[in-house]
Amino acid sequence: MKGRLMLTWLIVLLAIISLQSSGWASGMISHQNQSGRRKLRDQQGFISIDCGIAPSSDYKDSETHIDYTLDADFIDTGINYNIVSSEYIDEHTNQHLKNLRSFPEGDRNCYTLRPGEGGKNHKYLIRARFMYGNYDSKNQLPIFKLYLGVDEWANVEITNASNIIRKEIIHIPITDTIDVWSLLL
Repeated sequence: MKGRLMLTWLIVLLAIISLQSSGWASGMISHQNQSGRRKLRDQQGFISIDCGIAPSSDYKDSETHIDYTLDADFIDTGINYNIVSSEYIDEHTNQHLKNLRSFPEGDRNCYTLRPGEGGKNHKYLIRARFMYGNYDSKNQLPIFKLYLGVDEWANVEITNASNIIRKEIIHIPITDTIDVWSLLL
């Protein structure tokens, strides 16, 4: 691979959430829930992606009531995997942490998000969760950088295969699309 980085990043969950003042100020999110987690009442303006789920496997999270969709409309590279080892998941593991998309080839693999009603100059909360889960049975914990467009967003260092890493940022794009990508270190 002489000088070429093999990109093997994974995204278990990538959600982009519109922070338009009418949504959050009017209380779209209820603060009461049996599990202590916030429950979503209205999903207008939200894109919640479960990376790696099979086609026609969209679902509603039973605790948060967030509707998740597959990532195929946002990216055209990578390979889907399920984390199957009981060492990393059990019946209490959130659904969106049981699947992932890996990118074993290429220097740049990009999710292109298209928020409704134009994304340019609007505030967005972008959340990403990562869990390695030893999905490939190689025990090679990845370290990579996340980017929004050309700007570096964060470093992700997975130090334990069962740890869940969460990254968040409020982003105001200068175009109507938001490109989220990574580079393996």
